[in-house]
Amino acid sequence: MAGAQPAPPADGVRRLTVQTDAQPAPRVHHRDASAGRRRHYVVTVRAMARNGTEWLTLDRFDITSVTWSDGQVEGDPKPAADIRVVDTGTARQLTQIVLIARAAAQAPEAHPLAKLRDDIAALSITVPAEGPAVAQWLARIGMQNAKNAALNDIAEVSSKAPLSPDAHAVWLTSAAAKYNDWLTRIRAL
Repeated sequence: MAGAQPAPPADGVRRLTVQTDAQPAPRVHHRDASAGRRRHYVVTVRAMARNGTEWLTLDRFDITSVTWSDGQVEGDPKPAADIRVVDTGTARQLTQIVLIARAAAQAPEAHPLAKLRDDIAALSITVPAEGPAVAQWLARIGMQNAKNAALNDIAEVSSKAPLSPDAHAVWLTSAAAKYNDWLTRIRAL
């Protein structure tokens, strides 16, 4: 049927799956559904409607840059450089979050979830006024991402039944380790 528009996906999302056996694995900021050595990276793209009736098709998806897990970059180096600046901000904030979480884990009775939430929420996302404005903006994004992740974790555990004192202490210790592991991964890149 000439000129017919394809039906939109039922959920309004088109998915591109890239499979690779490459080692080291590429750094993908989307879901990695690993199955043995073969990795399946799923990149989700929203289908778009024009005037609410005509669907635009996605007929091409260009990958212009890949950052491998060892930090090597193939293609355009700019996205990787931007990600490194975001990671710098994330690491800066995670350093503070780890300190707060460790202190809370050392004295859980003095750090109820509400206090922990308030302490994390009070963290600044101010960066030194050095370098290009875009680098400062990217670093703030990283700082806010880390802060949001910690606040989301606190909100999730707070939404469940109240924790016993022992469970609270275990959760604090686990959270401190989780953020420290994240910090370690970022610093390794």
